[in-house]
Amino acid sequence: MHSMRSDFQLKMNVAKSFRNIEKIYFPHNVDFRGRIYPIPPHLNHMGADISRGLLEYSHKKRIGTTGWYWLRVHLSNLLG
Repeated sequence: MHSMRSDFQLKMNVAKSFRNIEKIYFPHNVDFRGRIYPIPPHLNHMGADISRGLLEYSHKKRIGTTGWYWLRVHLSNLLG
């Protein structure tokens, strides 16, 4: 629990430091297989659920009819 709490506090501190910034960009590395990985270790869009939950898109986009369909499919898969 102690390590999980420390990790959460670190992610929250990084997110709070970017709180008043309108847009942020994540630099990425590409390996020899063509896979792309974000460089920042604590707050990125490919991190843990907490990291992704702290991020917000700068441009809003409607989910649309196909988006609603796939959202319902995903929710039904989570519920069994």
